[in-house]
Amino acid sequence: MSAGQILIIGLIAFTVAAFLNSRTLLDMAERQPFGWQRSALVGLATPLHTVSQWTGLAKPGETVDDIRNRNRGSEDSFDVLIADTTVPAAAGAPSTVAVTQTTVEGAAPTTAPSTTAAPPSTAAPLRTPTAEAPLKLWAGGDSMAAEVGEALVRVAGETGVMAPTLDARVSTGLTRPDYFDWPAHLVNIVETQAPEVMVVMFGANDAQRMKLDGVVYDVSQPEWQAEYRRRVAAVMDFLSRDGRRVYWIGQPVMRAGDFDQKQIVLEGIYREEAALHPNVTFIHLRSMFAGPGGAYTAYLPDASGEEVLMRAQDGVHLSLAGSNLVGRHVLETIQADIAASASASSGS
Repeated sequence: MSAGQILIIGLIAFTVAAFLNSRTLLDMAERQPFGWQRSALVGLATPLHTVSQWTGLAKPGETVDDIRNRNRGSEDSFDVLIADTTVPAAAGAPSTVAVTQTTVEGAAPTTAPSTTAAPPSTAAPLRTPTAEAPLKLWAGGDSMAAEVGEALVRVAGETGVMAPTLDARVSTGLTRPDYFDWPAHLVNIVETQAPEVMVVMFGANDAQRMKLDGVVYDVSQPEWQAEYRRRVAAVMDFLSRDGRRVYWIGQPVMRAGDFDQKQIVLEGIYREEAALHPNVTFIHLRSMFAGPGGAYTAYLPDASGEEVLMRAQDGVHLSLAGSNLVGRHVLETIQADIAASASASSGS
């Protein structure tokens, strides 16, 4: 075959592949942060997918998408959680709780603290699990949760008294329910699996622009922070109701300074909202993975004092050793709460 024939066959194959995978291409475009680049990509992928649907070429890709259970929602998705957890305040009880603004490791405080129904004063007890009645533990979130969750599921399963489940979705979070509807998914998890303990980790994919009522806001703007706080509070309210214990994992120090500053904003929101929910425990990772002066470092000493690679090459994710470190720490935190509950019960 001549070079021209090979080129023509290659173009035909590429075009057919594009039509067959139009749903994936559109997904990739919609996944991008809000901005002109995303608008351009969506503008190219949308007509391609429309033609693919009309010709029937999109059907295989859409079938795979359905199998993957890719839920898509909107900015109103979190209202479902809020409606499910709204209860009248007790007579004479304050209807709201003020949040004290805090500074996280030198960062500017987040804006617009939320007001929420007055929570109970103490956390619900955790029962002592047994081999016959293991503790139902669910772990999930974004790609960071996948790494940590794999380690947690392994060590929790080794206890013989816990039944762990991992459910992490790459490139998802609370900022973009239009790509994956976490509120709807969490409702389904709670209703169908009834976990007693839920370990969640969001944030690495959330520090991006957010569209609210047609207007795009950046992480640094008060409108963005107020809406993200509302969403975090809604998730915490819903997951921690009925005495369910929630362990919300924060993010480690990030290598890129601007990205790390955004994560600090998110960290402040997690910490402040967790303080309003006695059944929610915030697990702080920044100090665990920080080097001298709180700066980013890829290597940290292990239990024996030997320097070990704790971070992935992208400066965001964790290495296997880093994931194992967090997984063991989360398990030890849960076990300590179980022991404390047992001690309080025996003391009473």
